[in-house]
Amino acid sequence: MGFSFRRFLLILKHVGPLALMSAGVPAPLIPVIVSAISKAEDGHSTGAEKKTQVLNIVDAAVAGLNAMKPGTVVEGYHDVVKSGIDTTIAVVNLIQGQKTGRVKDEWR
Repeated sequence: MGFSFRRFLLILKHVGPLALMSAGVPAPLIPVIVSAISKAEDGHSTGAEKKTQVLNIVDAAVAGLNAMKPGTVVEGYHDVVKSGIDTTIAVVNLIQGQKTGRVKDEWR
C-alpha cells in the first residue's frame, strides 16, 4: 500500500493529539501542531523541511498565545515539541502501514 494523503490526515486527526499529549506537548499547542503537520505534509518538501515548517508555525502560535496571556507557554517548549512531532509522525506511519526501523525523523 502506497502513501495516501487522505488516510494520513484521517489518522493524524485521530491519533495526533494523543501522541502529542503523551509526548508532553503543552495542551494549547496540540491543535496548532496537528494543523501545521497537515499543512506541511501537503507539499513536496523533505522531512527536515516539513519539520521546520511546523516549528515556524508553532513559534508564531506561541508568540501569539504568550502575547495574549504571558506565560501560557514557557520557554524550553521546543525540545518537547520536536519530540512530539517525531512521535506523532512515527505513530501515524506505523498505523498507516509504513514499516520503519527508526522513531526519530520518520517523516516520509
